[in-house]
Order: sequence, then structure tokens, then C-alpha cells
Amino acid sequence: MYFVEKNKNKRSSERKNVSASVRYQLKSSGEFGSALACDVSEGGLKINFNRFVPSNTDFLLELNLPAAPKIISAVGKVKWSQRIPHSDRYQLGISFQEIQDKQKAEISDYLNRPLK
Repeated sequence: MYFVEKNKNKRSSERKNVSASVRYQLKSSGEFGSALACDVSEGGLKINFNRFVPSNTDFLLELNLPAAPKIISAVGKVKWSQRIPHSDRYQLGISFQEIQDKQKAEISDYLNRPLK
């Protein structure tokens, strides 16, 4: 008999809790705005968002990590969307689909900094 572990972390890279500004544009509609990232990894990020967004929606992203030297630009795809309990807001899990190696390295450097 096999047991499947529930709520197992499906991320392939380490994540770090963060409070970072994200500017976005939805590729399909051109809608743009800003949101707050809750955590980040080399593979993607989690943001607080003002409404539900379906899976596979593409975003153009500009992430401003605290104390990072530059804005990180990437194309991301929504992997999941979940309502925040007792709120009208949602959290979105977005994976990076297109990101330059140099910018991925900047995220890695950020993740490997010691906590202050």
C-alpha cells in the first residue's frame, strides 16, 4: 500500500518569505498594476492579488527585491490561485517561464543571504 503525503511542497527550489513590490502586466488583456510578493524562489513567486486569476494566465513581471541592485524582469505563468480566508483577495502562485540567467542568479544571491 502506498501513501501520498498531502500538502507536500512541489517547488524544486528554496523559497524565502519576502515583502517585495511587483509590477505586472497581464499578457492577454494588457491590464497592468502592482502587487505584493509574499515569497520568492528561483522558480517563481507568490503574490497577493485583488481578484481570482485562472491557471495558465501569463504575466509580465518586474520584481523589486529588498536590497537587490536591480529590478528583476520575467515572464510568469499562474500555477494556482487561492482565496485568502476572510478576504476578497487571492494569492497566486506564479512560476517563471522566461527569465535571464543573470537575473535568476540575482534571485539566488538574494536567497542565500543570511537573515538579519
